[in-house]
Amino acid sequence: QSTYGTPDKDEAEKKALELVESIEWLEDGCLKTVTRVLPAIREDPRTGKEMWFNSVIAVYRGWKDSRNSPETSITFGDGSPMDPKVMDVLENVLNELAVDFIWKKGDVVMVDNRQALHGRRSFVPPRRILASLCK
Repeated sequence: QSTYGTPDKDEAEKKALELVESIEWLEDGCLKTVTRVLPAIREDPRTGKEMWFNSVIAVYRGWKDSRNSPETSITFGDGSPMDPKVMDVLENVLNELAVDFIWKKGDVVMVDNRQALHGRRSFVPPRRILASLCK
């Protein structure tokens, strides 16, 4: 309901299948989605540069709840698990390359997702962030 904005299973399935390769309703009523195999590195068609265009670390580190675990939420295309040591290396590289903004009230930042991976660090509330996607 929260992911696809509807309590209607048929509508949720329709919306999900526009975005993912396959779906499966689980016994607990949750909808499991499986994306097609995606390349971790892509070429920016505007610049010809290779870029890391991937959220593997966010998923691996962030999807920990009653329905998801890092070991099963993200796998290789053949279904085999990610090596936790490799994921540690990837996370360390991303942290080494990270740039933090010191936000002040009214600040605006624009991020080109083809040039820079974006994310957020832990914070102490209150904090309000508004985001918009555009082409």
